Amino acid sequence: MGPAASKSEKKVYKILIIGLYRSGKTTTLMSLMGLITGKTVDFSKIPSTLGQNVAKLKLFKQNVEIFDMGGQDQYREHWDIHYHNTDGVVFVLDGADEGRFDEARHVFLDVFQCAPFRDTPILFLINKSDLDYCSTLESVIEYFDLEPFSSGGRKFRVLRVSALNGHGIYTAFQWLVKNMGTKK
Repeated sequence: MGPAASKSEKKVYKILIIGLYRSGKTTTLMSLMGLITGKTVDFSKIPSTLGQNVAKLKLFKQNVEIFDMGGQDQYREHWDIHYHNTDGVVFVLDGADEGRFDEARHVFLDVFQCAPFRDTPILFLINKSDLDYCSTLESVIEYFDLEPFSSGGRKFRVLRVSALNGHGIYTAFQWLVKNMGTKK
């Protein structure tokens, strides 16, 4: 492959979507794909992810490969094989299931205190905002102690979204893709 060929190839950005099982990771991915393509998604037919789902798509003029990682214990222990060369990470929290916040906080801290993600943009999505009992942005930021993650110039954003109805998904991924190209 000569210099001309390498110049014409566009970088493929790698995004990981992680979180506990049943937090809405696959629904988030499918919602994003529906918003991008304009196609209707039948969310009733989305099974729990066993292992991972991979989607390759053009997102905001960038080629991306999105890895939707299974959130069950037996799959979480293998997430780290995908950390290398990751350009953006999305952590999805079921904001309506406070009973699992302790487990989600533990998983979040274990993952994001890793060295590979110091310069990687991180998007923390509080999913299921369409439900009246979904936690507020402020309460999640406090409970998960997220303030330090956005200090020191780190690219970190917390948003309430509803993957089911698409609310906030487009804007969230727009922020992520924009910030992936500016990694240190």
